[in-house]
Amino acid sequence: MADSTADESTNADTLWRELHKVLPEIWYDGGGKDHCEIDEAIRILTCLRKIESKNPESDISPVEVPKEFICTLSNKIMIEPMLIASGQTFEKSYILEWLKHERTCPRTKQVLYHRFMIPNHLINEVIKEWCRIHNFDRPKTSDEVIDLFTGDLESLLQRISCPTSVEDQTEAAKELSLKAKRFSSVCVYFVAKIPDSITRLLTPLSISEDSNPEFLENIVTALHIFSTFEKNKTLVAENPLVLPLLAKSMKQGTVLTRIHSAATVNSLSYTDSNKIIIGNSEVLKALIHVIEEGDSLATSEAFSALSNLCPVKEISEKAVSEGLIRAAIKKIKAGSNYLEELK
Repeated sequence: MADSTADESTNADTLWRELHKVLPEIWYDGGGKDHCEIDEAIRILTCLRKIESKNPESDISPVEVPKEFICTLSNKIMIEPMLIASGQTFEKSYILEWLKHERTCPRTKQVLYHRFMIPNHLINEVIKEWCRIHNFDRPKTSDEVIDLFTGDLESLLQRISCPTSVEDQTEAAKELSLKAKRFSSVCVYFVAKIPDSITRLLTPLSISEDSNPEFLENIVTALHIFSTFEKNKTLVAENPLVLPLLAKSMKQGTVLTRIHSAATVNSLSYTDSNKIIIGNSEVLKALIHVIEEGDSLATSEAFSALSNLCPVKEISEKAVSEGLIRAAIKKIKAGSNYLEELK
């Protein structure tokens, strides 16, 4: 009896090795040539089921889903496998979301010559057969919202807040700003769902007087994009690191950093609850500095922010005492009509 069990165990191991050899051939062939690989996979699965049915322990042991059945985008067993131009197969809802933004294959990274896809019926049949003989409860399709591009935000934030090198920190900040530009879900998720995300993002800049200009530019760019979402405006403005950083960046940053800093303040100033917070900070003086010294884009953002803030009497009085009129006259003499925005 022991020898019989040992033989069955050996046979099972052999069959599993054969299955793991056949599955990649099916996947990378886009379903298998002439269905031969599909038939072979089903034969192996049937043999495995027969062996495992003789072993009572097999029914109580957890079943490990073969990695070839897992969509690399969802990290779950595929429910509606779809074949794309690269010959790779992915879960339908996830690859649809991916192709709204990308024209590359998520696995091979090759550029796709079209975005059409077709159901991979052959792969689906193999998965169905595997689930049947293993009594595996395959999930049903759902209308869940696909949050495809937020998975690596925590790791990006870790690289920024606890860097291994200046180069990697700068690269992570660049990746974050690019993601924020492309995917609205990233902006909302980053601020609302990741604990202390804004504090962790800005802490490296608050403890260093001599920041890498490129790093600062990318961080401020990301902050600007985050601030354009209504859900984020209050959370961003109320963070104690935000306004001091923006005030500093409007005076010391690159041209793009100054533009994005002024634009961030402008965006935040549209929310009434933020106006007093901004008016009581060093940002007001920095906005006036931009009007005096900044380029046309930064100056336009600064004037627009002040036009939102100055209807509040105490802010208007403070702005005048900080030199707003002098700065505006200087711009008018230089041929600017930005003063119209303050009416």
